[in-house]
Amino acid sequence: MAFLKNLGEKLGTAAGNAADKARQLAEISKLNSAIGTAEKSITDTYLEMGKQLFEQEKDNLTSVYGEHVGKILKAQDTIEELRQKIAELKAEDKPEE
Repeated sequence: MAFLKNLGEKLGTAAGNAADKARQLAEISKLNSAIGTAEKSITDTYLEMGKQLFEQEKDNLTSVYGEHVGKILKAQDTIEELRQKIAELKAEDKPEE
């Protein structure tokens, strides 16, 4: 009988340890999710700050941010050229009416 009692205690302890580990893992997961949410908030805020700074500085290429502003303006020009080419190709594809 002592064997069964000892076995029952060990199983109970193991089950308790497993439940504790599951709770711990759930809590860690919840905390990691909260970290991810906070990091996304930071990234979104950086992006918004950058957009505002760009709008402020886009006409001042001699500012501290001039190099970055120039890169953005160049990329915007490239995008506009590519969109124009797409529009031209689509216009070529349309059948004559």
